[in-house]
Amino acid sequence: MKTLLVFLAGLGIGAFGLYYYHLQSETTARKLAASETRLGETARSAARTAATKAQEVAADMSGAVSGRIEAWHLSPDDIKADLAKTGQVVRANATRAGEKIADARIVAVIKAKFVLDRSLSAHAIEIECQDGNVTLTGSVATADLVAKAVTHALDTEGVHRVTAKLAIRPTAG
Repeated sequence: MKTLLVFLAGLGIGAFGLYYYHLQSETTARKLAASETRLGETARSAARTAATKAQEVAADMSGAVSGRIEAWHLSPDDIKADLAKTGQVVRANATRAGEKIADARIVAVIKAKFVLDRSLSAHAIEIECQDGNVTLTGSVATADLVAKAVTHALDTEGVHRVTAKLAIRPTAG
């Protein structure tokens, strides 16, 4: 009888322990789900903030490039007139004349700008640099793209002068 009483007491204690264990597991699961929800909301908020900032930077960069195109007389009409007259577009950047940067670095920075600008083909434009004087050769689809290429090059640290010998070849399609 004593054995039966100990067995029943053990069975009751075991059942209570199992109930308590399940209760704790459910509470922990609810807390974990709530934590994951907060983390997901935080991540979404951070992603929205980053996207907004990226759009603002892109808009600022687009406006800056447009302003430089105008200031450096790189409108499509200016480009066409230069190409008709001399077969090339040449612009100097007097504000950077005192700077001395390695030519290879200048080429790498300009090439990176072309890669980041989806409208320009980094493969279709060759870049050469000697003592801060950059020469662009190859082809682009429009005079606007010549202006963009020259603007990106002139807006690079260490560049004094840009000569664009870019042919305008509209793409088919």
